[in-house]
Order: sequence, then C-alpha cells, then structure tokens
Amino acid sequence: MTKEDKMLLISGAAQLYDLGLKVEMAREALKNLVESGEPYDCPKMIKAFDRFAEADNKWKRLELEHLHLKERLELGCNTGGGNNRRCRAEDDKI
Repeated sequence: MTKEDKMLLISGAAQLYDLGLKVEMAREALKNLVESGEPYDCPKMIKAFDRFAEADNKWKRLELEHLHLKERLELGCNTGGGNNRRCRAEDDKI
C-alpha cells in the first residue's frame, strides 16, 4: 500500500468520523423530542427524524465505500482499476 493509498484511507476515515458526529447529534435531537413528549407525527419530530435518517444513510454508504476501498488496496488493486480478476471482482461489488 502506497503512502497515497494510506492518505486516501485516512481522509475517508476522517469523513466517517465527522459524519458520525452529525449522526449522533441528530440522534440526540430526536431522543430529546421523544423524551419531551412531542407527538411522533408533529412537524418537529418528522423533521428531526428525516435529518437523522439522512445522516445515518450517508454514514452507512460512506462506511461501505471506505471498506471496499480498504479491501481493494489490501488486495493490491490500484484506485484506477486493476487488470487482474480479483481487482475486477472487487470493482463489481461497488
């Protein structure tokens, strides 16, 4: 794994960390609304849930992309696509 590959993984991990904080903030806001007795179908609750769901889905997608990238780099596939069968099989997963 090259230095550039490692930097790419670190950058992705930093993005995951940042997005994870946003997910937890959205989860906490939703939890506070539930604990304060807000009705589940009120606009505040719906907006808070939508914010949480959007952040959570982004996190899950980014995590999956990061794991696929890590796996490709560990197999020795370059980020531009490899010529061997294992690298092409990894490309098909994404």
